[in-house]
Amino acid sequence: MIESARKTSPLVLLLFALCACNRAALLMSAPPPDQVTVTIIADGETHELTTSAATVTDALAEAQVHLGALDRVEPGEYLALEEAMVITVVRVIEQFQTVEVVVPFEQQFVRNEGLPEGERKLLQAGRTGLEEITYRIEYHDGVEVDRRMVRRNVLEAAAEEIVMIGSQGTVSPLPIPGTLAYISAGNGVAMRVSSTNRDFLTSSGDLDGRVFALSPDGRWLLYTRSTHVTSTVTGTLPAFNSLWVASYRPEPRPGPGALEPVKLEAENVLWAGWSPDGERIAYSTANPVAQPPGWEANNDLWLGKWDGRHRFQVDELLEPSSGGIYGWWGADYAWSPSGRYLAYGRADGVGFIDVVTAKRVPLAEFSVFHTYADWVWTPAPTWSPDSRFVAAAVHGPPPGPEAAEDSQVFDLWGWHILGWVSAPLAARTGMWASPVWSPARQVADEEASQIAFLRATRPLESATSRYTLWVMDRDGSDARLLFPPAGEMGLRPQTVTWSPEADQVALIYRGDLYLISTVTGSARPLTGDGINSNATWAPWGQALLDLEPEPTLEPERSSGEPF
Repeated sequence: MIESARKTSPLVLLLFALCACNRAALLMSAPPPDQVTVTIIADGETHELTTSAATVTDALAEAQVHLGALDRVEPGEYLALEEAMVITVVRVIEQFQTVEVVVPFEQQFVRNEGLPEGERKLLQAGRTGLEEITYRIEYHDGVEVDRRMVRRNVLEAAAEEIVMIGSQGTVSPLPIPGTLAYISAGNGVAMRVSSTNRDFLTSSGDLDGRVFALSPDGRWLLYTRSTHVTSTVTGTLPAFNSLWVASYRPEPRPGPGALEPVKLEAENVLWAGWSPDGERIAYSTANPVAQPPGWEANNDLWLGKWDGRHRFQVDELLEPSSGGIYGWWGADYAWSPSGRYLAYGRADGVGFIDVVTAKRVPLAEFSVFHTYADWVWTPAPTWSPDSRFVAAAVHGPPPGPEAAEDSQVFDLWGWHILGWVSAPLAARTGMWASPVWSPARQVADEEASQIAFLRATRPLESATSRYTLWVMDRDGSDARLLFPPAGEMGLRPQTVTWSPEADQVALIYRGDLYLISTVTGSARPLTGDGINSNATWAPWGQALLDLEPEPTLEPERSSGEPF
């Protein structure tokens, strides 16, 4: 009885055997704890992979999915694998395509005040050109997703058709307060008292327009001339320009209005300007280079003392430097009316420099604008009449998902130099807004001022857009369109100039000099030949008003100061 009880039933043994087999089968079919199953999508196929690989790269190698140099993987190649992860491989192919493109010729109409109105004369027949353009094309899994121009080679330059049109008798005389100067066919011309009274200040015909400014009292003209002689400064490449001063004393006397121009000891000048007292000239220079744009900025600043007797003594204010991001292009500058500061506009920011201490004070920083070309955008700063505020266009953040460097947004801002105020003045003006603060005017019991600026007709394509002239109060209020009227062709980018009384603006429209009244909005042409540029008006600066002492850079903070 006892021995019989200890014996195991055959049925029980069979059940134990079946359970053991099922457990072994389950263990063989289930993945080990360190394995995961992922989905790989590549080359139009989708398959699953159970693997113990640690990273996405290892899994692709195990699946024998090989990556090219440009191929993209989502998620990243070096991420750790996770259960149910989906790995997508995008095959990227880069190709270069070169095509020849016919370039149509442009028409240029040159108005001549010596010919009867309406009479036409063909000066040069037009000829089409030919360019070789190379594109970089990117394909994702065989589909084109990006096409960019990487090289443009001019095989044959187009020749524009030039037609002379008579404009005799189309321009009426207008009164000119102070002295208004402009460039006409490469020479400096000045008007005084009446638009019919014109004096040629130069006769060389080679003004490059980079520098063209009357002194505050209108007695001197500062300008740059293109030069093709070997430079004694560089000793390697020829200088691309030189700095000159011409005298203009329009009081009655024998001979023309200009005296013999004086060449200053400055070459390869990117920017130059008179101090508000007319006694100093600040300028910056560059080194000529063989590749576009033809120079590499030194990002220096020099101060030269001009005594009116053809003597020019120069001191270095800022040593050469890299100049920040895209510093090779250089910067724009503007004297404060007090003569104490120089505002600067660089590709990555706006600020000012104390000309006594050489201290640099930044006011705003922003992302550089990527032009994808051999030029760089820099803002042109302007000062309020009391030297307390600076205004300039800034590169704004993108409205969409594009990179900050590709943003097409440009706004107009103003800053107090002590940091008390920083405010937008006008939105979506475009990159060539080029604001210019007016001289102070007495309105009721206070001195008021306005800001003239340009606004792009296509704000998000402002690099190539035409522009309109606007004027607003110093705080950005009461902004109004002045010129041109709706439906007319817009302005080309430029810097306008205020009249001494701050009630008119001079600008270039269709190659002619125009006066625009900021009070009535009326527009009157002063020339009719269509070959003019670079308007500058005097008197200005300290010749207009007695300035209060400029603020120090470290005052006690107050509750703030409005514009």
